[in-house]
Amino acid sequence: TDPRVYGQSIVYLNNRTDIILYDISSENERILAPGSIKMEPDIGERGAVWSDYRKGTRDPDIQMFDLKVLADIPVGNGPYNQTNPSISENSIVWTDNRNGNYNVYLFNITKGEELAITNDQIDHSSPDVSGNRVIYTDRRDGHLQVYLYDLLTKKEKQITKGATDHRYSMIDGNYVVWLSNDTGEDQIYLYD
Repeated sequence: TDPRVYGQSIVYLNNRTDIILYDISSENERILAPGSIKMEPDIGERGAVWSDYRKGTRDPDIQMFDLKVLADIPVGNGPYNQTNPSISENSIVWTDNRNGNYNVYLFNITKGEELAITNDQIDHSSPDVSGNRVIYTDRRDGHLQVYLYDLLTKKEKQITKGATDHRYSMIDGNYVVWLSNDTGEDQIYLYD
């Protein structure tokens, strides 16, 4: 379940809560980190990421299988909930509640540095990253809205507005998509 694809690789969650890496061209499967409960896989050029519950069901952390060093390594670690990982190039984003609310964080794999994308008293969710752009949602105006953060300019831009929730946002390059029922029925919207 929950498959993600990048190039010739597919990462997915099997029924035993293992993260499986499937190589399309060789048709080989590999269990990336057996044992603990894992959820929310994603894959990019550098590797696969997921929420990992090896410390227990109340303490998920972000783990990565680095395809360059062929190792399972911790990305986020601590006594707080880390969920919703996404990876693009050398950037991993996720949400965690280390400050009492769910904020968005980014880890630069190459530099080994962590950056708080948001740091306020509201919950953020569904982060996604593509190149130098991070998107996420929050309810600061009462409804779930999509926001875009540019890593180069360090500026945030509100993408959606309105009196309905905008859910399941994703970004790829300049394209942002999300689901909303502005018309009374769920529809997919595109921002470029």
